[in-house]
Amino acid sequence: MKKKYIALILACLLGTGVFLSGCASSSDSEIEKDDEDDDNDDEDDEDDEDDDDDHQTGDEESDKPSEKPVVELIDGDDLLDQLKIFIDDRDYWTMAADGDEAVYRIGYGVTDLDLDGRIELIISRQYDYSDVSDSYVLEINEAGDDYDFVCQNLFPSMITDDVQPDYLTCNSTDCYYDKENRELHYLITDNFDNGNGNYGALLLDMRKNGANLYFDCYLTISVQQTVDQESYDVTSEYKYYEGNAEISESEYYSIIDSYPDGAVTKPVYFGYLSRNYYQDMYLSDLDDVELKNALYDSYCVFAGTMDQIDFDGTYNSSTGSIANSEVYADVVGDWELYSSEVEGSETYYDFDSPTYMLLYIYDDYSIYFINYEDGEISNTFSSSLDFSGDDPVFEHDIREETGGPDEFGVVWENYMILNHYYEDGAEYLEISADYYGEGEWLGYSILTFRRS
Repeated sequence: MKKKYIALILACLLGTGVFLSGCASSSDSEIEKDDEDDDNDDEDDEDDEDDDDDHQTGDEESDKPSEKPVVELIDGDDLLDQLKIFIDDRDYWTMAADGDEAVYRIGYGVTDLDLDGRIELIISRQYDYSDVSDSYVLEINEAGDDYDFVCQNLFPSMITDDVQPDYLTCNSTDCYYDKENRELHYLITDNFDNGNGNYGALLLDMRKNGANLYFDCYLTISVQQTVDQESYDVTSEYKYYEGNAEISESEYYSIIDSYPDGAVTKPVYFGYLSRNYYQDMYLSDLDDVELKNALYDSYCVFAGTMDQIDFDGTYNSSTGSIANSEVYADVVGDWELYSSEVEGSETYYDFDSPTYMLLYIYDDYSIYFINYEDGEISNTFSSSLDFSGDDPVFEHDIREETGGPDEFGVVWENYMILNHYYEDGAEYLEISADYYGEGEWLGYSILTFRRS
């Protein structure tokens, strides 16, 4: 749990959004190219946006790194021709779990990282510890009749020798354009786990040049966790690095906020077609046409003409979770806090209590949570039930919502449904709540809700 927290906090530090534009989204059965008038209108709009950016920066900032130049991205027919090359060889590049029980998610995303008009197919496996992943990248060759492997030139790290950019865990990332070298840079996290309680994350600056991807590390967080063999107490030592030098936590976040100095960053999305461990790793649930459409729209997410939420709703609905979720259909409805248990001490509540909670679970398993203090709403948050594990869970990322911890230092809350039962004519829902602050587990409570 503590390890996953690091990935979450780093993910929220990397921005969201898109600053590319180009292709149109596909339908379920057929993909159509935009007509030339629409393309011309899009180009005019991009020219106008570029002019606006020029007016905003001013002559005094003309030598600084700037946003990417306006370029013509891949049109629909060309994109389909390139995708066909990958589809025809799908049995080669679709990735299996290889019998490794630690693999719990596999994903496929289409990009054009250097905007050279030749797409890349990024293929990743994600493991169930620290969100560590491994990936490889294929790119359509210059002749346009085959694909080649893109070499990833990774640096040696004194912290870990397991350096792999976590494309799959980084649904979006900040990107900036180096005007002097005419290169796009993507800021991607690499999570690592060296074993023996040593884990953490590297923040990578990635650029593509020709057939190679190059990486520079601009910041690292490392955690050393130690377990007392007699008491089994766990202690954690957190280290923040700039190069080899240890720096403070405030300096760590300052570097993240300011990097890269003087450059305009824009967020970009990766539209990953993904399947979890309980689904078909080989994607045999998609025929060639469906897979081609999904990869087409994956590029459109990267290009900025399709919303990532729409993409996930269309292609990444968890078919394997339906059976699990049906078991919990009875939890849909309105719930009010009945009692809480902390370290064996139980407290009972009603609406007039100093603290109070309401929980709403909807038909689509989205969650709405309301906290009250002295009869007034203190905070609310939305979430959704995740059925990928043994028990459904939902989460609240306080730092992502507020930009900082709450008054008790809590930055992340994890809720798990433990039990649903009837007693003395009433209906109850039992939930465990774990609380984390700056990567440290702060404790837990058992919350029991009664149906309103």
